[in-house]
Formats: sequence, structure tokens, C-alpha cells
Amino acid sequence: MAGIGSYYHGESGRVVAKRWIIDDAGVRLGLQLANDPHTEWTSAPGTDLVIDPSIGVDDEVIYVRLSQATGVWVRNGEHLCPELDAAWERVLATESRDRRRASLHATLETLLRVFPQALSCRIRNLFFRLLLMPSGTPVYGAGPGQRISHHRPAAAEAPTFFLSYSSTDVLMAYLLYQNLKEEAGVRVWFDISKGAEVPAHQAEIERWLEQSVGGSQGFVVVLTQASIDSEWVPREITWARHRAITDPNFNLIIFKLEDVELPKALEGAANVLDCRGMTWHSAVHEELFALMYRRPGRKQWIEHHRQRGCKLPREDGLTRPDAGIRLSGELGIARRFEHTFEPQRIQWTLDYERNDGTAGSLNDETGIGIVDLGIRPGDRIAHYLIYGWRRYLLPLPVGLWMRHGFQGLTPQSVLEEYSRALEAVRRKSG
Repeated sequence: MAGIGSYYHGESGRVVAKRWIIDDAGVRLGLQLANDPHTEWTSAPGTDLVIDPSIGVDDEVIYVRLSQATGVWVRNGEHLCPELDAAWERVLATESRDRRRASLHATLETLLRVFPQALSCRIRNLFFRLLLMPSGTPVYGAGPGQRISHHRPAAAEAPTFFLSYSSTDVLMAYLLYQNLKEEAGVRVWFDISKGAEVPAHQAEIERWLEQSVGGSQGFVVVLTQASIDSEWVPREITWARHRAITDPNFNLIIFKLEDVELPKALEGAANVLDCRGMTWHSAVHEELFALMYRRPGRKQWIEHHRQRGCKLPREDGLTRPDAGIRLSGELGIARRFEHTFEPQRIQWTLDYERNDGTAGSLNDETGIGIVDLGIRPGDRIAHYLIYGWRRYLLPLPVGLWMRHGFQGLTPQSVLEEYSRALEAVRRKSG
């Protein structure tokens, strides 16, 4: 079941189906969306995420993140006050009924544990179909272990963005590439084979890169002092600027990580996302995706509220003063670890035994993160969350899985080794 972290302020679509969803997680209202590149289904568990109950099929809807902990789907055009206030009142009017349904579901799940899972699912689904019949909204009852997929995979016609970066920032670019590929619903051209030094076949590489920029619908540059001083990024910026001049639909985005001046070729010609000090899910994700799909972001929404003289929602999540690396917990003992170097990623699989004796498994497609390449069977494994590295805050909290209790081994040293491994992949490919 997806919560507030699964959606991004300003994403929108048309409702093609509305139904009650029943599974082992609870009973909740769900909407199936068309024309939303990120989300296919949204459902409201009634805690951090809610849906205006008056929304119907064929309505155009938009997601509003009210605060760090609360989000609401409303009709497009009702995302600003006073219309937003009215939508929120409609949500509150159904709150007591939602709580009663949740209590009934919990009680029923407890009583049905004596039956086989398939039979208990059928009884649960039949009970709630009868209970919800007066609402007139269709009911979907999930089978054993079934869940509706919320995210929409990137479509073949999804826009392609060229990701430009310096070799010094390869780890940051790699993490950004992973997130855009998994979350944004866009296709990303990520040149991990571009070497730190200009290769002997410079003319071929240059022609290849220029054609790649020209064949994309957008361009995202990771802007740091290293990228400004690099061999290739200024050239890629020049090609992108030329493409933007000849094609007004070309989307030029600056992902600004450091306090540096914009290249002259980009002054007034690109959308700038200054993500220094911003958190990932609450701000950078939303603002970057808004720029990619040319829709208003949350900052603009807050400014519209100010202009209307409305009470502003809490602005938590726009900045994060803390940084560093935090221990999340111990996973258990490694049983198998394998990794290979692919053209655009380090492919890895980690099988481990949890402290309670159950088996667990992770891989590079499980989520955005980094792994200690020195893990061996029998090693104790810990999980860290990384908020900052080197000179700046990371614009996303990154998971790190590494050996635990090894003298001299630190999260920083594992990050450095992983970054060197990525650069080695680049040099080998180049």
C-alpha cells in the first residue's frame, strides 16, 4: 500500500475508475488514473493520504501535499483555498465511517485467521461487498497476497532526458539516474561510459554524445564546480542550448548542487532547481518532476496561497538542516554476495540471514542504494542511511549496506570505493 511518500505534489490525471479496494492491509477508496506518467492507481488508507470522496469518474484530479505528513487528491482547480478547504471538509465528514471500517477490518482479520488464507479472503471480500453496496461504488477484493500496483512503468513514448555530469560527481549522477528511471516515469540517457580523460577516439565520442543530446526531449545537468571545469559538460551544455534554440519544446533543467554561477550559455534559457539543503521526497523529487513535466511545483503552490492571503500549510520538508550518515540497524549475516560491472550500473545481489533466522535478499533493483563490494559469506551486515557526503548534502537519503564491525571500515570509505568502481566502469567502457 502506498503512502504519502509515493506521490508528488502537482501530479495529476483523469479518473477512469473509482472503487473500494479490500486486501489484507485494509479497506480504502481507490482511483485509477489516466494521463499521470507516475501513478496508475492511488488509494487512501485514511491516515497520511486521503481522497476527496466527491471525486467521480472522468474528473481531472491533482495531488496536493499539505505537509510532510498529509496529502490529498482533489479535483483539478480545487487545489487552492478556499476550494481546497471545502474539499478537506468533505474528507473530514467521512472520517468516522473510515475509522469504523478500519476497526471492522481488523476484527474480521483476527477472527478469520482460523481459516485457510484463500477462504478467509473470500469471506472478507464478501462481507465488505455487502457492507459497501449502498455506496454505489464498485468493490475490488484482492486475493491472497495480492496488491494493486500504484506506479506506472515508463511508457515507450515517455520523454527521454540526457543526464550531464562530471566524472567527479559520478556517484551522485548514478543515484539520480536510478531515481529518475524508477520514479519519474521518464527514460534517462546516462553516459556512464564517458571517461574522466578524453579518449583517443575523441571525435567519435563527441559525435555520439552530440547526437544523443539532439535525440533527447530534455537535458538535466548536475551543476557543480567540477562539471563547470570538466572537459565534456560545457560541450554538452552548448549542444543542449542549440537544441533549445531550434526546438522550443526542448526541456533544459539545471540540477544545482553547489553555489556556483550559471554558465553563460544557460542564463535565462533553463529551469533552475537549487536543491542545496532540500530534502528528497518532500522537495527535490517534487520540484524536479514538476520541471520535467512542465507543471507547477509545490513552491509555486505555496506562493499562490500567499498571494490569496490564505493560511499557509506547514512548510516542513523544504529544508533539512541535518546531514551525515546514520546507522539504521543490523540486517543479519551474509550468505551470498555477487556483483558484476554492467555498462550503466553495478549489478549486485545480496542474500542474508536475519537475526531471527529467516532469509532476506536485496539487489540493485530493490531500491536506490549502495553496497559494500567487499562483502563475503559469513560477514555481519548493517544498514545505514546517508544524508550527506563530501561537500554537500545529498538531495536524497541513500541506503548503504556494508560489513559491520570491521576495523577501519567506515561508510565513507565504502562510498569512496563504490565511486572508484563506477569510474573504473567508465574507463573500461571508454
